[in-house]
Amino acid sequence: MKKKRLITFCILVFAVGIIGCVIVIKPAVGGMVSIRSNGETIRTIDLESAVDETFFVEYEGRKN
Repeated sequence: MKKKRLITFCILVFAVGIIGCVIVIKPAVGGMVSIRSNGETIRTIDLESAVDETFFVEYEGRKN
């Protein structure tokens, strides 16, 4: 009887792990991202049409 419970438990843990992976790995559909500093929106980017770029944000005399 203990062996049957152990097998059932292992199957349940495996199934929950697979479902969790599917939820976490699911690709994002569309979307926008807002870059904010001190509550002020610096830039809003559409993730579907964005290209790789680098820009700097000044904060307290420093650049990030």
